[in-house]
Amino acid sequence: MKDKIVVFTKNNARVLVGQDLPKRINPKAKYVVNPDLSKVKGVPLHYWKLDGEEICELTPWEKRLRNWDLRFYGPDNDLDKYLNAKRINYWQYAKPVVIIVVTALITHFLTRLHG
Repeated sequence: MKDKIVVFTKNNARVLVGQDLPKRINPKAKYVVNPDLSKVKGVPLHYWKLDGEEICELTPWEKRLRNWDLRFYGPDNDLDKYLNAKRINYWQYAKPVVIIVVTALITHFLTRLHG
C-alpha cells in the first residue's frame, strides 16, 4: 500500500506518496503519515501547519509572517535534509580535474612566456 506523508520544512509543506516512505524520513523532520487533509483542501501548501497530529491552516497573522519569511528567504524546498538521502558532492570528483587543468594551463603559459 502506498503511504501519503506530509513533510513540513522550515516554511513549506510537501506531500509525498510512495511505498516505505516512513523508513526514508529523517527522524528529526516534522511529518504526518496518511493525514486527514480535509481542513486544508484548496489551501496552498505554504499555509499549512502541524498542530499536534492534525494539519490545519495558518491564522491570518501567521500567514503574514509566512509571506514575510517567503519573500526574504524564499521557499525551503530542500527535501534532502528531511529525507534520509545522501547528497552527492560533485566537487570532490571535479576538484582534482580542475587542479590538473589549471596547473597545465599555468605551466603552458609560463613556458611560452619564458621561452
